[in-house]
Amino acid sequence: KAAIWDVLGQLNDNDRFALVSFADNAIVQSPLVNVSAGTRSYLNNVVSSIKASGGTNMGDGLNAALRLLESNHSSSAKKILLLSDGQANQGITNPEQLAQIAATATQYGAVVSSIGMGLGFNETLMAKLADYGMGHYSYLEDLSGLAAILARDLNDSRHIYANSSTLEINPGDGVQLIDAGGY
Repeated sequence: KAAIWDVLGQLNDNDRFALVSFADNAIVQSPLVNVSAGTRSYLNNVVSSIKASGGTNMGDGLNAALRLLESNHSSSAKKILLLSDGQANQGITNPEQLAQIAATATQYGAVVSSIGMGLGFNETLMAKLADYGMGHYSYLEDLSGLAAILARDLNDSRHIYANSSTLEINPGDGVQLIDAGGY
């Protein structure tokens, strides 16, 4: 909670923020709102009210975040930060299906970055979500480094130089592209 409050303190009037929690199902704790003096207090209270419970329904959480992006027609940078132990045990649990949900974020001009938390998190799944979501992956053994990772993500979002780039690979005869890291 302290790390999220720290990030909220770094956001300005041009930034927007939403918060989705997920356990057995997803809950939109706050819709996408402009961060201003008035909403900052509201958002801080929302963060305070969140309690850990239930399972890990990442699919429902990702889909809730995507629904928030559907109505966001801003040309500003869009980022979904997924914090989890990666132990998808509710709803959609298939890693390939979860990766495809993360890939859908790119249709809205967003990236999905993931942060694996704890010592027993599913590194393969969390890395795959970031890969397919065209974001980056981080991990934390304990929460002490979370503020630095969130600050880096915020800084990266503010320094995007090419948000609609494409890369075309034309392999020569006899060469077959097997995998391009989820892209």
